[in-house]
Amino acid sequence: MKPTDGLRYGSLSIALAFLALPLYVLLPNHYARNHGVDLASLGFLLLAVRILDAVFDPLLGRWLDRRFEHGIRSVLRLMTAGALVLALGLGALLFPQAAGPALMIWLMASLVVTYLAYSTLTIAHQSWGARL
Repeated sequence: MKPTDGLRYGSLSIALAFLALPLYVLLPNHYARNHGVDLASLGFLLLAVRILDAVFDPLLGRWLDRRFEHGIRSVLRLMTAGALVLALGLGALLFPQAAGPALMIWLMASLVVTYLAYSTLTIAHQSWGARL
């Protein structure tokens, strides 16, 4: 293992850790205070999207295992794309472009995109660490 491998691996850990807190702690408060979404509806939506994410996680794991067969550069390119999608999803969550009933649809779609990108990065990151 080269020192640069450890630096590349560790740098993503920091970014993923900084993202987890806003998603789970700050987002419900943001939507309740700024957009008038009641916490019960928000909690149900967050739970439903996490259940959907749990269904997709094993599929993502199998897909990423196949990507690793093509080499680490292939996975790193995928992780770069995943980080960009994650940033777009988080931006969509924090700055919704919808109001009223459409807000919940926007929130759901943004959560699905964000959680899938986050799961892709997390699974790829942990698989990479196991391979190192």
